[in-house]
Amino acid sequence: MEWQVIDIVKTPQPDVFSVITQSGKIKTITTIESAWLIQKGDIISPTLNATYYINNNRSHTIKILSCICFSPEAWGASKRGGIR
Repeated sequence: MEWQVIDIVKTPQPDVFSVITQSGKIKTITTIESAWLIQKGDIISPTLNATYYINNNRSHTIKILSCICFSPEAWGASKRGGIR
């Protein structure tokens, strides 16, 4: 299942981002480890072992650290803990 990045917050940890992702009607808050810049509108496509590609670019591999159902409250908490 491919996911579109809707919003993004850089966390205090190096190379770790919190993002809102959406696929159809499913919306999640996902914590991603990535050495690559992630932007609104990017498409995250699955590969193996909880890794994904950014915009189907095989050289831009990211790792999913955690994923929860989206809620405005949880996203607000992520934003308060991150760097915008």
